[in-house]
Amino acid sequence: MKMTFNQPIKLRGSQEEIKKYIQELKTKNATLANENSVIKIDNEHLTKENKELRSKIASMTRDTEKRVLENFKKKTAEKRLKAELMRKSLGGDYETDEDE
Repeated sequence: MKMTFNQPIKLRGSQEEIKKYIQELKTKNATLANENSVIKIDNEHLTKENKELRSKIASMTRDTEKRVLENFKKKTAEKRLKAELMRKSLGGDYETDEDE
């Protein structure tokens, strides 16, 4: 929406009514300007908080992925050890995963 300013208008009424109307417009304008600055400040704070939260989420995701990978490696090592112990207990020459 394009707003145009500084265009002449004709006001009807007494001088006192016109002055009162202009004063009301100035008051509304000042109120809106104040609300606008508050909204801008709030927006800046929310933007900063959003960045911080995204960073925390990314860090948590990395930590979770790291734990999952470590757990996977641990479980794989345990399975290999268990398989090796079974091979030894059976006493045969079986191929290991490394022989393949």
